[in-house]
Amino acid sequence: MFTLKDCKDMVLGLIDEESVDGQYISASENADYLLRVPQFANKVQFEIAKIIKIPAVFRITQNHIVNQLGNIFGFDIVQYSPRTGPYILSAVGTLAYYFEVDNLATITFKSNGTIIKTINNTVKGEFTTYKGNLTVGNINSTITVEFTGLYVYNIRNTCLYDVPFESDNDVPTYKPYTFYTMPNDFMDLDNVILEGNERVYRETQGYFWENKKTLRISYYEVGSFDVHYWKYPTKLSTATPDTYEFEVYEEAAQLIPFKVASLIIQSEKADISARLLQIYETDLTRIANKQTIEPSTVQSVFTI
Repeated sequence: MFTLKDCKDMVLGLIDEESVDGQYISASENADYLLRVPQFANKVQFEIAKIIKIPAVFRITQNHIVNQLGNIFGFDIVQYSPRTGPYILSAVGTLAYYFEVDNLATITFKSNGTIIKTINNTVKGEFTTYKGNLTVGNINSTITVEFTGLYVYNIRNTCLYDVPFESDNDVPTYKPYTFYTMPNDFMDLDNVILEGNERVYRETQGYFWENKKTLRISYYEVGSFDVHYWKYPTKLSTATPDTYEFEVYEEAAQLIPFKVASLIIQSEKADISARLLQIYETDLTRIANKQTIEPSTVQSVFTI
């Protein structure tokens, strides 16, 4: 693999600063040049990565926990009105909950008729999420959740779980889609491959983009998801070790010193700088035409 040290050595050779009279020039004498290499190499590698993209995979495993209220219950908005009385949810053995409300509301949890928890929502004009574990004396208790209040408000994404979670924060989000934030190096999406329980490995369309870096996968899609994407390379700096291996395609990586050298001597030797840049651009175009990776289509493959 082509390393940062390889790049530095090659840059010095290209700008004719590697040796004098058969003797290597010391690193201290070339310090000004060497210190500029990571900065320019970073710029060039990012430039190449947009042309000859770097593939990566982000893996997700998803298998929803059953809602005691029903598999598709609770996603729709329900309106509470003080004229119609409490809106009540109930199940046996409930140990955790999830719901959202959008106005002044009081939510009371009862175990076999005894109040064990009360939540007062004071946020108006937007949905506020509440989730957590319940402490009950008997895991087979009948749990009721009563939504009351003085004013009209909306309730959505209601879920009761019959299993506990390590912390309140670990209680799963209950929405039609589960949100996954892509890695920091995410540049563009290629495709999403699902390996499901039906022993099929296929491209899936059961997702949407919330924004540039947030993937929404249908709550009821079960399996292991391989999110194939194109990534940005690691950012280089003067602190980057010489052992760092460039992440772009090997043949393209070996062109990086040509443009770095061109940038370094641009003001000192404009003619040589121009020739080095021409070599870089010509060879990069050739490699890009040869290595262009088109988005792939994965056919369904079944195994018995």
